[in-house]
Amino acid sequence: MLPFPTSMNHKVVQAAFVVNSLKSAAEKWTNTFGVGPFFLMENNKINDPKYRGLANEVDFSTAISMAGDVQIELVEQHCENPSCYRDMFARGQEGFHHIAVVCDDYLQEVERYKSQGYELAFEGVFGTTNFCYVDTRSDISCMVELLEDTSQIRTFFEAIKKGCVDWDGSKPIRSAADL
Repeated sequence: MLPFPTSMNHKVVQAAFVVNSLKSAAEKWTNTFGVGPFFLMENNKINDPKYRGLANEVDFSTAISMAGDVQIELVEQHCENPSCYRDMFARGQEGFHHIAVVCDDYLQEVERYKSQGYELAFEGVFGTTNFCYVDTRSDISCMVELLEDTSQIRTFFEAIKKGCVDWDGSKPIRSAADL
């Protein structure tokens, strides 16, 4: 039996999808499921990016909204560089990519996954928050994103949630700078 994940809060905060067009996918989510607005972050800047342990920059944009208490994240990769996104979906393909959890003890949780034989597909720093994608596809058919529990990520996620409460359907795609 594998060690029980004692440091993780066991709450999936996000379901993420690789898409070909953020704007088109966001419109589909809004029209089909009523999710919105989506907050767009273009050409995300990740500090110290590593793909499977090697330095590797990836040009990608994201759009995030809320479906109840769970974020819906859409990811569009703009470049041809290898990435955790291209590991699952070639250019032109779309689909479910990962779930995300915020970890009470990020480093302990990373080590727990590594000790089970999982590889970090990607890791870096978003603002002041460490994060990584663990390649768990062999067991759960998707990746797991681990996010360090920081005031920065909590403030960011709370702003997204607040921006989606009582949304009236106007301006379904907005800049994250509006948060």
